[in-house]
Amino acid sequence: MPLHAYIVRHGETTENRTKILQGHLPGQLTSQGMAQLEETATRLSHESTTFQRIVSSDLQRAVDSAQIIANHLHIAIDTTPLLRERDWGPFTGISIAEAAAKYRIDGQWQFPDNTTETETAIFERAQTTLRWLKQHYDNQDIVVVTHGQFARNLLAAHHHLTFADIEPFSNGEFRTITL
Repeated sequence: MPLHAYIVRHGETTENRTKILQGHLPGQLTSQGMAQLEETATRLSHESTTFQRIVSSDLQRAVDSAQIIANHLHIAIDTTPLLRERDWGPFTGISIAEAAAKYRIDGQWQFPDNTTETETAIFERAQTTLRWLKQHYDNQDIVVVTHGQFARNLLAAHHHLTFADIEPFSNGEFRTITL
């Protein structure tokens, strides 16, 4: 029996609303973000009655999102740093507009060397994470709570595509993969 993973992006945060590069910041869910996860939890409860576990990024915005889902599904949460958002290094906490004006060229981030997690590195971490999930949660239906860019990389790695080939996730949105 395969692993069925329901990949969920955390709910809206104050940093999403103000368009800040969050990276490894904890993030604070807004009331809208909490409502998004309540709706997601209800939709997930109609998808499967056999969820065994929630696996979440260890960043607070994801843990808070996972807890809302766990309250509905009555299952435990495991956390892992593997599911964290891209590490923006010293650019964490600045506005996306400011970062883009300085460091986005022809649609690609061009940060100074060794300052951020590269697009190649986050994709490789997604590949590693898929193997880790399969190893630890095989033959289960699980909910995976993560972040927008990392969720896209998980799908890209699974489907042998690039990050750019995957449509962005809305806050609270989920998509499924089978490993």
